[in-house]
Amino acid sequence: MAADELRARSGNQRRFAEHHSEFVGGRRPSPSTPSSRP
Repeated sequence: MAADELRARSGNQRRFAEHHSEFVGGRRPSPSTPSSRP
């Protein structure tokens, strides 16, 4: 049980990091950000 839980938790963290890497890195500036507007 513990191994499965750890594996699932690590997978979620990896997926979470990959998903947020775009926003944190600033590669995709959301149009709602005031800085994106001239």
